[in-house]
Amino acid sequence: MAAFKANAVFGFWKHDVIVGADRKAKEAMGSFGCLKHLSDLPSKAVLAKYVKTAMKLSEAGVKVVRRKTRPTKAAAPHPEFAAALKKSAKAKATLDGFPPSARADYVEWVADAKQDATRARRIATAIEWLAQG
Repeated sequence: MAAFKANAVFGFWKHDVIVGADRKAKEAMGSFGCLKHLSDLPSKAVLAKYVKTAMKLSEAGVKVVRRKTRPTKAAAPHPEFAAALKKSAKAKATLDGFPPSARADYVEWVADAKQDATRARRIATAIEWLAQG
């Protein structure tokens, strides 16, 4: 369940088994699409049926079949960042010891800089932080 200023969404983890393949679920996250009015929800009886079905599936230990994702390739660091890492062995060792998501955070933070001055400042900061461990 999630709520926003003008709408909300409500969904089941096992949507396809409980509700079935419904087009409304494709409009927004959640099982019933974008909810702007209470009338966008199914009737109380239908919703109660869905909840009871969900409870039975959970109690029975039914798992959702998730599609397998392919691992993403690590982005190459900006050439200036790579050069700065070569100059600081400790910073490079720290970055190499990070999990892929943390390494990607640093690489993307430097690469997202729009101006050269910003990128240079971010590289200096990143090298300083990484060298400290």
